[in-house]
Amino acid sequence: MSEQAHHEETGGRLVLSDAFMEHALTPRNLGVLPEPAAMGQAKGTCGDLMEMYLRVEDGAVVTARFLPHGCMHTVACGSVLTGQLEGLTLEQALSITPDQVEEDLGGLPREHRHCAALAVAALRAAVREHYQDRRSPWKRLYQRD
Repeated sequence: MSEQAHHEETGGRLVLSDAFMEHALTPRNLGVLPEPAAMGQAKGTCGDLMEMYLRVEDGAVVTARFLPHGCMHTVACGSVLTGQLEGLTLEQALSITPDQVEEDLGGLPREHRHCAALAVAALRAAVREHYQDRRSPWKRLYQRD
């Protein structure tokens, strides 16, 4: 159902899905991951910020956590994305799109679709850091305390 059809069907009120409400109110994988293999962050056009932490073994994501600084839409997107990641190879993780995040949430209001893109951008930054650290592992010793 299109957003316009859904909007008209609900009498002009925007109804958020049960999946969205569950992830927004009881997010999964929330928080900092101690000693991650990679950490990335992205800032949205609205000023929201998301940090993404990954633990990687044999080229696959074994643990993913996120730390949002923003609205409940950002929280929900981080929650659903980290749930999608676990068990995927890094290449598979990089193929996740904002549309897939939005779909798993049952849709997002037009003005909050950028939150799904923010979550995916944080993921891509974390994967990029992981590959950079693999090429120059000595740099990690000097970048973090």
